[in-house]
Amino acid sequence: MFERLVAIAFTVTALACATGSGTDGNRCFVTAEHQDRLGALLDGAKLIPVFADGQIYGQQLVRLEPGSHFANLGFQSGDTIVSVNGDPVKSTEGSTYLLCVLGGATAAQLGVERGGAPLELTFQPAS
Repeated sequence: MFERLVAIAFTVTALACATGSGTDGNRCFVTAEHQDRLGALLDGAKLIPVFADGQIYGQQLVRLEPGSHFANLGFQSGDTIVSVNGDPVKSTEGSTYLLCVLGGATAAQLGVERGGAPLELTFQPAS
């Protein structure tokens, strides 16, 4: 799975997730089930880090395929995910948390910037 993350252009060099399940505060635990869901989800989308002043600002959806899970939820190519359930995606840890949430089995509120305007979209996991 980690090769797949590299292939989708995540530059998470200090990925510190351990085997377990879910999230616990600032720590995330990635199970094989999380990895399978995340891999399937990102088959139709690519996320790349966005930087501002040398810091990660968010993760931008690019090459979003029509009919992909993200597209079906109302996301558009160029949307930048800047928060997950109110927590900013402004660091390697924030990006890792985003991966954990997207690979999880529950809904999440994602703060998104689209064309410079903020909006909030609900992410529902694929069934």
